[in-house]
Amino acid sequence: MAFSIAVSMLVSFSLTPRWRRAGFRPHIMGEKSFGERMVDRFYRPIENVYARVLGFVMRRRWVVVVMSLVTLGSCVPLGAAAPKGSCR
Repeated sequence: MAFSIAVSMLVSFSLTPRWRRAGFRPHIMGEKSFGERMVDRFYRPIENVYARVLGFVMRRRWVVVVMSLVTLGSCVPLGAAAPKGSCR
């Protein structure tokens, strides 16, 4: 976990500021590279599914809140029912 946090921090401190500097417009700079097109082709369906799920969840917020509370509440009886003790 610490390694992934360190890598994330490295990316955020090194790469992200370059993309966000004033005047940087990737759509004006020209055509996308082969790697960018392949990543877009891979992630576009994932983004579409995520957008649909997010839209569904945002329209039914209270259902999600209630289901989250039910899930959280079920942890206590499930924890009590789980076997404890020796490893035999």
